[in-house]
Amino acid sequence: MEDVVSVLLLIAGTAGAALGAWLTKRAQLGNKIGRVPQQSIADVADNTRARISGTVRRYRDLVEAGLTGRECIAYRAEVYGPTETTANRRTLIDEVHGALFVLEDATGSALIDPSDAKVEVQFDAWSNSHTFRRPTPRTDALLARHGFTKQTSHWKSLLWCGEGVIHPGDRVTVVGLCVRQGDPDAGAYRDGAALLLRVGGSPGSPLWMTKHH
Repeated sequence: MEDVVSVLLLIAGTAGAALGAWLTKRAQLGNKIGRVPQQSIADVADNTRARISGTVRRYRDLVEAGLTGRECIAYRAEVYGPTETTANRRTLIDEVHGALFVLEDATGSALIDPSDAKVEVQFDAWSNSHTFRRPTPRTDALLARHGFTKQTSHWKSLLWCGEGVIHPGDRVTVVGLCVRQGDPDAGAYRDGAALLLRVGGSPGSPLWMTKHH
C-alpha cells in the first residue's frame, strides 16, 4: 500500500506538469494526423505522404521497451525532471524506438519503418520513487543513451518516467512517405504481382503514429 500511495503522490505532484505536457503533445500530434485524409492501403499512390490505419502484425524482431523491458513493436519513454543547473522540471528524454512491422487493413498490407517516428501512445507503465534512486542496468542505459551518466542519487530520485508500448494485434494509424517496391520476402506480404507498400519517415519529415485505445 505504501508503494501505491507513493506512486499516486508522485504522479499528482512531481509528475503533474509532466502529464500535462504529455497530454499537450498527444493532442498536437493527433490533430496533425487528423488533418491528413484517410486512405486504404490498396489506394495509396506511390511516393506520396499518406495516412493509413490497420492492425499491427509482427514482421521479424521485436524491441525491448526502455523502462520496463517489455517486448513490443515500438515504445515511447519520456523522462521528466530537473536539469543539472535548475530545479525547474522539464522533459529530459523523449525516446521512441521500434522495429519494422506489418500493418494490415481489409485491402492489403504495408511494411512500416518507425526508425524516424513521432509516436502517440497512452502511457501504461510509470516509474516510482525508487526506480532511478535504486537503478538497474536498464534504467542506467536509458539515461546513458541521452548523456546522463554521472548524476547523483538525489537527482535521480527526482525523475519521473512514463512508458507506452505497441504490441502485435494493436490497431494504429500512421502517416508517412509511402513507396511501392519489390517485396524482399518473395510474396510474404504481396497480393499477386502488386508491389509492397513501405511507409516510413526521415529526420526532417518523421513518420507519425498513434495507437487506437
